[in-house]
Amino acid sequence: MPTQPEIHTQLYENLLGLLKDSGNDLVALQNALETLEAEHGKSVYSHLIYVLSHLFFEEGVAEKHWKNIIDHKGTMEDKLGSKVDYRVALLSYFIDVKQEIENPKIIEIRLFQQTQIEAFVDQLTGLYNYRYFMNRLSEEIKATKRYDSSLSLVMFDIDDFKLYNDCYGHLKGNEVLFQLSKILLSCVREVDTLARYGGEEFAVLLPHTQKDRAYLVAERIREQVEKEDIMIKSDTPSQKSLTVSGGIATYGMDASSAQGLIEKSDKALYMAKARGKNNVAFYSKEKRVHPRFNTALKGRYALLSAEAKSFQTTDVSLGGLSFATTEDVPVLSAVEITLEIPFENDPQRKVTFNGKVIRTKETGSCNEVGVKIIDIDQRNKIDLTNYMKLLEHSAK
Repeated sequence: MPTQPEIHTQLYENLLGLLKDSGNDLVALQNALETLEAEHGKSVYSHLIYVLSHLFFEEGVAEKHWKNIIDHKGTMEDKLGSKVDYRVALLSYFIDVKQEIENPKIIEIRLFQQTQIEAFVDQLTGLYNYRYFMNRLSEEIKATKRYDSSLSLVMFDIDDFKLYNDCYGHLKGNEVLFQLSKILLSCVREVDTLARYGGEEFAVLLPHTQKDRAYLVAERIREQVEKEDIMIKSDTPSQKSLTVSGGIATYGMDASSAQGLIEKSDKALYMAKARGKNNVAFYSKEKRVHPRFNTALKGRYALLSAEAKSFQTTDVSLGGLSFATTEDVPVLSAVEITLEIPFENDPQRKVTFNGKVIRTKETGSCNEVGVKIIDIDQRNKIDLTNYMKLLEHSAK
């Protein structure tokens, strides 16, 4: 049984400061304990366990308990498949393993639980924080490789959130973040990991999920946010409902590392912003000389000596575009393209050029057609360039 403590005040204060500074870094804690042990001897372990649990043991017994706690921590991590705070391991050890010892004071148990929560939870939204997300991402990648499974990541960003903060202040902005977190939480599964990645950006980690299924989840979230009609109350006529954009990347298909998966989903998010926001985009490996923006422009195409057909683009660049049509458009066909460019000062502006069909791909009931620009005059090129710059600016 624990004996009555004989506290060394300076050592006790040193340990309090050490535990605060080291946080959950067990390596840093162990190194610092060795330094204190050189000065104070084995009493370090008696004081350490007392600081953590209000249980006091003689020096030799306390040191043995501490070593057992570290071993117990490793056992728990092996069973759970995730990192365990050493303070949680200490409580488990004394309550579950050493059942003959009285439980630590109930207030101490709550403090340990609160400490664990604070280490991994974002205080504003109640979601997991960046630190937890990175740990979980690493564990999920290991599991994905081990079981030859699938793993997708969706990065969400609030559209025009800076404008919200500038117009209404950060306190109102924080209210929006809190409301949004509840919507996101209602749309994910128990096995998914939802975290506030930073600022107005959120991450959804989807284990056992291919890219097409991840898109359905992301779209459900986007639609739910739009449906909830989150709006900061204001007398200004320019107020609008909150929307989010999302980017999707899949491990193995798009990236082979945790950092790579984050980078690819961020690039997909950038593309979603470029489309006009309030939408979800996949990461694409396609490389082009000109940056291509996903945007839905109305237009018409005409094969030589044929009637013009209407279409809507899926993406546009200074080098070409893609669109969907139910018509058969042969590869290498020469086409004349007319695009309706929505400039504010001239909403009827059109861009016309000649192109060549370089790709056709059947997608369901439609054909996806890729066109390369072959001949475009200076005026139309300037208009198209200005529109690309507008898309690029709106994506930032």
